[in-house]
Amino acid sequence: MRPPANHDMINSPTANRIKGSTEIQGKARVTPDSKALRLRPGQILSGKIVQTKADGWVLISSGNKSFEAHTSLSLREGAKYQFLVRSTGPQIELKVLESRDPFPSSTLKVWDSGQEMRRAFSAILRDLAEGPLPADLSKANSRTLRQIHRLLPLLVYQGPTQDDALMLPQKLLASGVFWESKVLRHLLMSEDGKTLETLRTDDLKGLLLKLKEELQPRCDASRELRATIEQVDRLLSIVQNHQNLNLSAIREGWGWYWFIPGADEREFLHGEVFEKKSDEGESHHIQMNLSFTRLGEIGVSCLLRDNDVSVDIRVTDSQVASFLEENLSFLEDGLKQKGLKIGRLTCELIPEGPPYVLFSKGVGPASTVDVVI
Repeated sequence: MRPPANHDMINSPTANRIKGSTEIQGKARVTPDSKALRLRPGQILSGKIVQTKADGWVLISSGNKSFEAHTSLSLREGAKYQFLVRSTGPQIELKVLESRDPFPSSTLKVWDSGQEMRRAFSAILRDLAEGPLPADLSKANSRTLRQIHRLLPLLVYQGPTQDDALMLPQKLLASGVFWESKVLRHLLMSEDGKTLETLRTDDLKGLLLKLKEELQPRCDASRELRATIEQVDRLLSIVQNHQNLNLSAIREGWGWYWFIPGADEREFLHGEVFEKKSDEGESHHIQMNLSFTRLGEIGVSCLLRDNDVSVDIRVTDSQVASFLEENLSFLEDGLKQKGLKIGRLTCELIPEGPPYVLFSKGVGPASTVDVVI
C-alpha cells in the first residue's frame, strides 16, 4: 500500500517565538501581527491558504495565527489543509496531508490502536508470570509460565546496566515479533537437535501460543483460570499489534519499531524506539520517546551521519528541561570521547498533553527528505 501523497514540505521560520516580518535564513517570512507558534513534532495543524504569492510564497491562517511560508506545492487559495509538524527547529517544517484523517498514515493508525493495550503490557505480563497460579492449572501450564517468567529480564527493562547497548536487539528477538520468521527458518534450515520447542523457550509469542493451546477453556474452569486465558489473549494482541506496526512502518519507510516496557511503574513507565537507516546507508536515525512518572515525557532524536551526530531532546517538565540544558556539556563531552563530532545538541520544552505522535523529524515515509541544519 502506497503512503498518501504527503511528502512535500512547507518551510516556516524558526522556533516558537516569531517576530516581525524579518526574513530568517532566506527561507520564510512572517506577517508583523503573527503570534508565537507553539508547535511540537507530530502535531496535526489545520490551516487555510489565505493568499498565494509569487515564487512559492503563501500566507497561511491557523486559528488566530497567520504566517508566511514557502512551498513547492500548488496550494489553492481559500482551501483548507492539514499539516503534520515534522520539526520545530532550527526551521519549522510542515508536511502537507491530503487526508483529513487525524492519523493519515496506516502506521500511525496501527500505532494509535495499540496505545491503550501497550501501556498495560508490563503489568499484565508480570501478573501472568509472577501472580498466584490457578488451582486447576496443569503441570504443563505451570512449566510454560515458568519459562515466560525466565524471559522477564529480557522483555521488561530492569534498569541501567553495562550491557544496555545489547539490550534492545536481545529484547526485540525475545519479544515475539519474529516468531513466524524463526519457525520458517527452522523449517527451511533445520539444524540437528533443534526443535520448535527449543525455539519457543526464548520467544514470548511462541510461549504464549503454546500456553493458549494448553489452556483450552473448559466448562468447569475456575474464574482464575479464565482470567489467565484472558491475560494470554491480551498479550498476544499486543505482540501482534507490534508485528503489524513493524510491517506497516517498514513498508512506509518509518523503520523498525521497538517497545520497551518498564519494570517499575513508580519510575520508568515505558519507552518506544524507531530506528531507521538511510537507503544509501550513509545516515542512521533513532527516535526514542520515554515516559516517566516524575520526569514526564522525554523524546530524543539522534541522527548519525558518518562521525557527525545531532541530538535533539524534547521534554514536558520545565525543571527537567532546565536540568538538561545546564548539563548538556556532559553529554557533549561523552559523545566527543567516543570520537563523534557534534552537529547539533538541543533541549526543547514542549507543551504537556496526550502522548504525542512519535513520528518526528527524520522518521517518515521514504519519500521524505531529511533536512539537517
